[in-house]
Amino acid sequence: MKSAAPPLAAALLLAAALLLSGCAARFESFAFSLPGGASVPIRESAATSRENEGRLEPRTGAKTTPMYRLRRGLTVAADGGAFALAYASELPDCTLTLYSDGATILRSAALPPSGKAAFRFLVPLARGERLSGFRLSTGSTEGALRLSGAGIQPLLHGFSLEGNEVTLDESVAGISLTPGRLDARISQRMRRSMAGAHWQISLDVAPSAEAAASQPAPGEIVFASPDRAPARYSVDLPAVIAPLAFRPGSLGFVPRDIRATGLAVRRCLITFPSGPGPIPADPGLILAWDRASWRRPDFELFSWASFPRVLIFDTSDYRVQDRLFKRLAFFVEKAGFAGSVPAWEALAGRHGYNAHDYRATDLARFFAAARAEGVELLPEEQTLQRILLDEGIIEQKDAVFVPGSGAVLSISRSSSAALRELLITHECFHGVYFSLPSFQAACERAWRSLSEVEKRVWRESLAMKGYNTDDPGLLVNEFQSYLFQQPREGVTGFQALTLGRLRARSSEDAALVARFLAERPDSLLASFDALEADLRAAGGPPGGRAIAVKNSP
Repeated sequence: MKSAAPPLAAALLLAAALLLSGCAARFESFAFSLPGGASVPIRESAATSRENEGRLEPRTGAKTTPMYRLRRGLTVAADGGAFALAYASELPDCTLTLYSDGATILRSAALPPSGKAAFRFLVPLARGERLSGFRLSTGSTEGALRLSGAGIQPLLHGFSLEGNEVTLDESVAGISLTPGRLDARISQRMRRSMAGAHWQISLDVAPSAEAAASQPAPGEIVFASPDRAPARYSVDLPAVIAPLAFRPGSLGFVPRDIRATGLAVRRCLITFPSGPGPIPADPGLILAWDRASWRRPDFELFSWASFPRVLIFDTSDYRVQDRLFKRLAFFVEKAGFAGSVPAWEALAGRHGYNAHDYRATDLARFFAAARAEGVELLPEEQTLQRILLDEGIIEQKDAVFVPGSGAVLSISRSSSAALRELLITHECFHGVYFSLPSFQAACERAWRSLSEVEKRVWRESLAMKGYNTDDPGLLVNEFQSYLFQQPREGVTGFQALTLGRLRARSSEDAALVARFLAERPDSLLASFDALEADLRAAGGPPGGRAIAVKNSP
């Protein structure tokens, strides 16, 4: 009898080992991926056959998956990360549960069905939290789910699309992607977070496959909510350089639904920006921005989303704009004043401009000259100086103002809607000129290629507007900006208007115009076409089309 004990003990040990291996077998379909390329093996209990790994099919009687345990638990090292689960699912009801240690539930989330797409669903993780495993369950009786991956990756609120895989989190309640169309719904939880907050919806868009194969027509983005009229925007796709950013001031309400047609939305991010800095926006959105949402009553400060180093002031009226920029205009551009800072009283009755543009170099020169000449700045000019210093447009080194990088533009609510659109387009092309050195060089070459008669017409026309035509850089900059302040189809009309005004000034000017028309009747159109190719090659928008987004009825 004593000789039988060792075989019995060995059998019991073997049975225990087999039981343990059956309850927690290695999961073979994929490992748990970590940032940087590392991974952690996954074990599942109870074990399933290789062909059924990672599947949840309620019609077979299964309402839950096995428990998937990481071989070693993970402690989240920093905020901003997420548990990511990749899957394809037709289950209308499915819950993902994350576990810390043992059976302690860390977090649960409803998994949306993916339809024909593949989803990568993100669940936020906080620093210090411990993750040891996960499981899926369903109350559905039909449909199926198949896992294809799990791991840790950066969190995003919204969605992004790469190939056929959509990465999304709980801020998206549903999403449908068909050729040339996107329909997405923001979750009720996210909408509650957005209510009364400073939120931003950023859309990274491109022409749809159909539009890319032909001359792209404008796309459309519609934001809707059950209790509000939809907000519709037409999108000039060739003018889109950066993601389109929408805020409460441009939409006017918290949207529930987002629909995009005629374009491909590659990413939608919902963020909550804070701080007093410039609001990134497309010029078209600035034009229609709800003034009630301005952060101060006299102006709102934006940055051009396509060229973030270009600040855009939208002022409440011409008076505010004058007190911010009028002396700058005379210092930088006005004939008879350029280079000196006039006393404010000396400008009484003199017109500045209805819109403005200044590069970092000239801004630094102005404030340095004002200090050197002992000129007292207006309170608005002091505010401007502080903003420029805060944003790095100008810098102060050893009590001396020096240029940083960027530029500033300005328009006013005193202008009519049509004039505001013209002026912001004109000023934005100054911003492009300041931002793209290769385009600057192309403009200089284009100016040098003009005949003397063409140059003289430009000089005289700009002199009529009060510009300092002895400044060659200013001539080149205004040359390109007046060309591109309208689309190509408007250039011929602009030339006729300009020549008509010049012809009416004097008999000498009338003779100049006659010679110009005899030698180069299509001068401005030829310059537009030649220079637009350089503009596009440098990374700028199409000529006359600085506005990428417009409100549509």
